[in-house]
Amino acid sequence: MGSLAVAGVFLAIFSLEGLPRNYGFTSRNQSTASYHIDASPAQVWQTMEQATSPSFPLPAILSSFPQPVDVVIDEGTALGATRKVAFQGREGAGFLTLIVTERSDTQAVFRVISDATPYANWIAYKSLTYTVQPENSGTRLSVSLDFDRLLAPSWFFTPMTKGASRLAMDVLARDVKSRSERNGG
Repeated sequence: MGSLAVAGVFLAIFSLEGLPRNYGFTSRNQSTASYHIDASPAQVWQTMEQATSPSFPLPAILSSFPQPVDVVIDEGTALGATRKVAFQGREGAGFLTLIVTERSDTQAVFRVISDATPYANWIAYKSLTYTVQPENSGTRLSVSLDFDRLLAPSWFFTPMTKGASRLAMDVLARDVKSRSERNGG
């Protein structure tokens, strides 16, 4: 009984996160997906100049989340380029607007400048980073999302938001892989 009581106290303490305004655990999170692509880095960068919807089925669990439905502005991956994506879900619709704030031969960092998507109440997107590096006879692409979890308690929502964002990064990386290899690798 004593063990159950101690476990109950810990669960109660961790479940109270967010109720008092100043009581919270770290909300910074990152999710990354990485793939080997049978194409040159130049071909991969060329493919990423245009955002598209994937030509493969999404994981079933992502169907309950808001989906990107249109790319309203797409200026590519050059420094200062803007990308504005429309999202639609059962919670409503909105736009995610990003700008490329860092660009090198191996990396493009899209910082979020505004987020009016249905996700904005669950997580606060910070940045989306594409890393492109030569690897063996092709390229290694990594796609990372930095975000803050807005939902509490941490013990429940951190695994959920990290898992869903990891699946979303996997979709972005697989889409670039598929299009790069299809367009002439």
